[in-house]
Amino acid sequence: MRVLAIETATAYGGVALLGADPRPIRRSFPLGLTHGRHILIEVDRAVAEAGLRPKEIELIAVDRGPGSYTGIRVGVTAAKCLARALGIPVVGVDALRVLAEGVPHGYGWVAPIVDAHRREVYGALFDRSDPSREGFGALVGSPGEVADRLPPDAVVFGDGVERYPEVFARFRKGFAEWTVPDPVLVGALAVQALHARGPDDPVSLVPVYLRPSEAEIKLRERRWKEGVRREP
Repeated sequence: MRVLAIETATAYGGVALLGADPRPIRRSFPLGLTHGRHILIEVDRAVAEAGLRPKEIELIAVDRGPGSYTGIRVGVTAAKCLARALGIPVVGVDALRVLAEGVPHGYGWVAPIVDAHRREVYGALFDRSDPSREGFGALVGSPGEVADRLPPDAVVFGDGVERYPEVFARFRKGFAEWTVPDPVLVGALAVQALHARGPDDPVSLVPVYLRPSEAEIKLRERRWKEGVRREP
């Protein structure tokens, strides 16, 4: 299956094209949260490198969060627009599972920890040696709250661990390269999800934020203050 995968949940970002060549084609964005400037350019380059026409793509895959509010919004919007324009299915996948899939099998409990800013982190727990053991899916909380949810033998990694090393000092540390999400894994997980549950509805596919954005919080605060001022 020819899959176009989009990954924009972190400061790293890129696209990948799977199934067109023996090896996936990867195109990376410059480091930083400027993914909106590069998505369509790199998609065009990846498709051209594969010698395909856009209509020959069979699935759009996208990392839908949690992560950077701007990044995942840009990525999901691009994925939905491409899917509707090309008339092909789209599947969104969990950002923290993408990170976990980058860890080699055999490590046991692994916990991707991503900096959520405002002194919070996103975290999840997966087992890379025994998939039948259930951890927990994406959650957001203070570094201490998330750390207290983890088993003592967990391997932690991600920019949230780098941001709060003292909180996660009691756990084993993963390798730095695990913190970079691979768009190829976005595509592979999307294919699995497609076979398991079918495609997502492009209309109802939305980013996973886990909490209100800073803009939403400020809007609520402003409306609350305006309401207080209007009271007799």
